[in-house]
Formats: sequence, structure tokens, C-alpha cells
Amino acid sequence: MGYAQFLIWAGKQGFKYGQKYLNTAWKEATKGGKVVLESHFPKLLNKAKDYYKNFKTFDPKVVPKTKITPDKVTKIPTKFKTPPVQPKRYPIFANPTSQEAMIFFREYGKKQQGLYGPFGKGTDGFRNMMQWVGVNSPKEVMKVMKQYGYKPKVVPKKPPGKADGGRIDKALSTRSRDI
Repeated sequence: MGYAQFLIWAGKQGFKYGQKYLNTAWKEATKGGKVVLESHFPKLLNKAKDYYKNFKTFDPKVVPKTKITPDKVTKIPTKFKTPPVQPKRYPIFANPTSQEAMIFFREYGKKQQGLYGPFGKGTDGFRNMMQWVGVNSPKEVMKVMKQYGYKPKVVPKKPPGKADGGRIDKALSTRSRDI
């Protein structure tokens, strides 16, 4: 007997669970080239019912939504939920050495509990330091800073390239030297 006769027979028996279970039962029975007789149909129908009962459906788990916000943003005591914009800092002195001296002596004063080197203590010492840095030349300022432990940052210089007036064979790669 064929598959079509099995489907017709199952419909007459009142099987109402769908054709896909009948199809899987039929495929299981005909595995390996076996011949299915009409006497095997009731067993196949029971097998199709078992497939229907044991069929596992997808049960989605409902996960509650949680709003995740970074700690920095939630700790801001304002009505806005964005971090405040930091104001741009402008240098006080136009000369970079004087600006560096002001930063150095400010940090030095913080370390020494308000003693700003040779300029005194507290706000008067800071004011004296600012006036002295503004009046004196960068060489004198650097000399006093070095006495109090300042180490200038040394930036290594690159050798001049072709555009800077250096030697042409150093600037070019080995393959293009035969110009």
C-alpha cells in the first residue's frame, strides 16, 4: 500500500492532528526500503499520535525589561541626564615657559601644603609667584624652577627629511635612489 492510501485511511479514522505527524510516522516505517502493509496502518496512526503528544514547542521566557544607565550619568544632581560640559581652559600666560612655571608651582604648592617655593605661603605666595613669573624672563623662570626640582620634558628631534633640506639619499627608500 502507498502513502496516499495511508493518508486516506487516517482521514477516515478521524485523525485531526495534522499531516506532518503522519508524514514522519510514514518515513519512520519505510526506512531502509521496508514495505508497509494495510495491517500496519493502526500502528502508524498510534505513532503519529505519539509524535503529536510529545512534540515540543518553543516556549519563550518573558524577561522583564530593565533600564541600564551608567553610574556617572545617574549621579549628576541636575535635571539633565547628560554629563556637564567641561569649560575650555585658556592659558594665562602667552609664553609657554611661564605657563609651565605657573602649573609647576601650583602643583608644588599643593604638595607642600600651601608653600609656593620662595614666594611665600597661601594666597599671598601664589599671587607673588604669578607676578614674579609674569615679570621675569623665561631663562630666569626656568632656572628657579630647576632649583625646586622641575625636570623639563625633552622631545627628541627627527633628522631633516627631503622637504626640510636634508640629504636626499636618507629621505628616499633604497629602491628609488637611482634617480
